[in-house]
Amino acid sequence: MINRAIFKIIPMLNIDGVIFGNFRTGLVGKDLNRCFKEHDDLNLYPEIKYVIELASDLKKTFNDNMIGFYDFHGHSQKRNVFCYGPQY
Repeated sequence: MINRAIFKIIPMLNIDGVIFGNFRTGLVGKDLNRCFKEHDDLNLYPEIKYVIELASDLKKTFNDNMIGFYDFHGHSQKRNVFCYGPQY
C-alpha cells in the first residue's frame, strides 16, 4: 500500500521567522499557526497562502483518495510526538 502513497513534505514553514530567532512567529510578528483562517491577510503570510493552495489542489486532484493532511510541528508546552489532523 505504501508504494501507492504520495507524500508531500514541507520541512519548515517558518524559515524567515526562525532565521531571526522567532520559532512561533514569522517576520510580521504573528503566530503562523493562527493565520490559516484569516483569508483577508493571506498576502501578509505567503507561507500559509501556499500551504492552503497546496491542500486545495491536492483535494481537487485526489478527491476521496486523499486520506489525510497532517501537521507535525513543535509546541511551546507539549513534549514528545503529537499530531494535529482533521476532526472527522
